[in-house]
Amino acid sequence: MANNNTKVNFTPKALYTDFLNLLQGFQTAFPSGGSLTVNGKIETQAQLIQLCQAAIAPMVATADAKAAFVNAKAANTAAVPGSKELFQQLKGALIGTLGRKNPELAKFGIASHAPKALTPEQKQLKAAKAKVTRQKRHTMGPRQKAAVKADGVPTVTVGPEGMKVVPALIDQPESANAAPAAPKGTTGTGN
Repeated sequence: MANNNTKVNFTPKALYTDFLNLLQGFQTAFPSGGSLTVNGKIETQAQLIQLCQAAIAPMVATADAKAAFVNAKAANTAAVPGSKELFQQLKGALIGTLGRKNPELAKFGIASHAPKALTPEQKQLKAAKAKVTRQKRHTMGPRQKAAVKADGVPTVTVGPEGMKVVPALIDQPESANAAPAAPKGTTGTGN
């Protein structure tokens, strides 16, 4: 038995190429009535071709599966924007039909947007912030507005510079101009 010390590259791609070369050689260059002894068994040309094809078959299947995966992944990537849009439209339609706070949305995997209950401390802080905001923006409620009265009649003059309006004096109640009171439960020191 001859000792063949040539180095063989057994990476899948190289092995595939090697088997293709063997297959082509057995089909074209091997004598038609010839045979080879492989693993102690005599193999004819047709059997050698079958052996090579059987060895290549899983490699071809792997390559085909890889190509199918690459194509499927590309199709998935291309479909994602349209799928996102469709999901948003379906979700919006469900919320519009059932209502934003409906617990039935959970059956569709959509969280209902029921407002969370505030703790007493959060409610107090919310009221204090609203009061400060109203004072900074000089907004008033209906009773506060009713207490504001103008004394006299505004003066309107029209001249070459345009129309000029001088408002009447406004008498505001003292509570509207008072400094903001500290919220209940605070010391007023800012801590």
